[in-house]
Amino acid sequence: MDDEQVNDLAIDLVLSMMASVDKISALNWWPRAKSALETAADAASSWPQMVSKMAAKLTIDATTNATANSIAKLGEKLREEKAFEKFRSICRRDAVFIVAMAQARRDEQRQAKAAKLSKKDQARADIAAMHARAEQQLHSMEQES
Repeated sequence: MDDEQVNDLAIDLVLSMMASVDKISALNWWPRAKSALETAADAASSWPQMVSKMAAKLTIDATTNATANSIAKLGEKLREEKAFEKFRSICRRDAVFIVAMAQARRDEQRQAKAAKLSKKDQARADIAAMHARAEQQLHSMEQES
């Protein structure tokens, strides 16, 4: 596993864990994510410990299903001690970068979701306009009869 792959796994971890955060204000979200990642990487000697320590630092009492599924998938990739140690080392060393990339990816996801919603709203407006035209045509046809 190269550093770029490890960074991607770490970004996935940050995004997954942050999806279960509900007690941290938006203002403190990313600084807390960085702190939690660093603390967990420093203190943990295993994947389960790292997840648990990160959750504790983020005041997560229980994860969402999506977070749990993501943690399970990440755990499969970090099962071997050598892979986990490399992951932990990079998380500790590059925490600022990892969280910045997570923040950027989350922003991209939100923008894509907003664009998708805008397309749905436009489609709804188009349907409503077609419906209104059809109603007008029906009304005109009834008056002609």
